[in-house]
Amino acid sequence: MANLIDLLHQTAGISGNGHHHFGVYVMGAVSALYALALFSGVILLLPTLVKDFFAVRQGKNLKRFWLDTHNVIGITSLPFHIVITLAVIVFAFHDQFYDAQQKGVYGDRPLFERSVGGQPGASHVENLLMPAELVARVREISPEFTPREIQYGRLSDTNASARIAGENSAHMVRGANRGFVTFDPYTG
Repeated sequence: MANLIDLLHQTAGISGNGHHHFGVYVMGAVSALYALALFSGVILLLPTLVKDFFAVRQGKNLKRFWLDTHNVIGITSLPFHIVITLAVIVFAFHDQFYDAQQKGVYGDRPLFERSVGGQPGASHVENLLMPAELVARVREISPEFTPREIQYGRLSDTNASARIAGENSAHMVRGANRGFVTFDPYTG
């Protein structure tokens, strides 16, 4: 259910396939137009709105009361709307932003530098501990833990890790249905 709600927020229910749903781009374009409306409204109306910022006039003119209330809520919620709008634009078009950065700023240099092998032999996958050895070390620490999967990360980096997901009914879980133990995959 959580994944469905997340996907609906990202795509507005407009489908596509793979990582690049068409709905993500639609939401990015809508957010760009919303950002344009926010910024143009701020530029045009903010000087007059600030003057009457907390002037909520009650009286016979109910339209004036609602307009004043709308203005107070609008100005105070403006930072929230700007952050949400810019975040959606970045989420939708991050690949295009990275491509433009690569061409305009970095040129032939890589966008993200990767360090190679800060540990002795770390860049050599043949030096990894066998999965059975990692599972044995988990069992030494917690015999009740039942390993289900091992996920390796950043193997050619000084921050290499082996994350073992599993269950232990005696402890709370950190994931949806699993707990985790993390090791250095070269040293254990």
